[in-house]
This record gives sequence, C-alpha cells and structure tokens, in this order.
Amino acid sequence: LSDPNRALFMVLDGHGPQGDAVSEFAMRQIVVSLERSDAMLVGAPDEALKDAFIKTNAALMATPIQYMTSGTTCAAIYFKDAHYWIAHVGDSRVVCAVQEGDKLLAIDACHDHKPDNPDEQERIEAWGGFVSAAPEEGMSARVWLNKECTMIGLAMARSIGDYAVKAVGVIPEPDVSEADITENHKFMILASDGVWE
Repeated sequence: LSDPNRALFMVLDGHGPQGDAVSEFAMRQIVVSLERSDAMLVGAPDEALKDAFIKTNAALMATPIQYMTSGTTCAAIYFKDAHYWIAHVGDSRVVCAVQEGDKLLAIDACHDHKPDNPDEQERIEAWGGFVSAAPEEGMSARVWLNKECTMIGLAMARSIGDYAVKAVGVIPEPDVSEADITENHKFMILASDGVWE
C-alpha cells in the first residue's frame, strides 16, 4: 500500500503436503486482490478483505499446487489511520496488548475457527460433514468426510485451500471485525496456533 497511513500485516500457517506453497501463494494473492480493489478497500474494507480471501481461494485452482489436501490459515490486519480491521480463517490469531491501569492485558482480537465451535459445527454437519471431539486436552476437534472419522481430519472449520473438505462446510470466508486503536493499545501479536497452543 502506497499510503503511509495504511498498512497490511498477515500471518499464514500452511498444512498438508504443500501447505508451504498454499500459504506463500495466498500471502501474495491476497495483496494482489486488495491492490486491484483499492477503491473498495478504502470505502468498505470489510467487504474488500472478505472478497480477497474468497478470490484467493478460487485462484488456487489455477495453480499446480495440491490444493485438495493442502491449505492455510490466515490472520490479516489492515490499518487505516487509527482504525483497524481483522480478517481471519482457521486458528491463526491476533492478540492485542492493552494497558489497563498498571497491568498489560492480552486481549484476543479474534477467535479460532475450531470445528466444534457451535456455529461452525452446525454448518459442517448441515453440509454433510462430521466433527469429532478433541481426543485429549490441548488437541483439536476435527472435520471428517465420513462418520467413521477416517477421511481427512482437518483441525479447523475455515481455511484457504483444503478443497477436499470444501463441500462439507470448510469455507474460505473470513470473519471480519473492526476497532479503533486507542492510547491503551501497546502492541499486537499475529501468530499461528504453534505459538498460542
């Protein structure tokens, strides 16, 4: 972005046989999509971010990447002046460090798209998918193509790529939230589940 009052930051975490290729492609393609729709980004950042994630997911089909069984999470934060928008899919997360009195609090700025979150599970099951509970503390619930829980086993309900489970409700549409930066915001951390868990 050429405007010094605007900035975009992202963290992506690929998974599957070519997860590294999916995350690299998605990182570049989201930027391309946002640059092409700069007017929308200025006027309706939430819609521009959603559009960029969805178009990036579709653009994967024109690549030689193994997009059926490979995918990526993405947490993106777009700043414009003293305002920001967070768009995310999967279990990469943005956490804000906010000063409250003499304490510095860690505030989740978005939530993980875990398969057993009620809204996510409802969509997956309505589309014909299956969700298994986390096998133990610290592990994740998983999305499956069959009730025997032997096909796929994806640990998130939203992602870019992972076309093998798109038909059972694993969607690329991000949740988008927005907020103002205040004097109490000290810093933000964008990180994958490898850090948070």
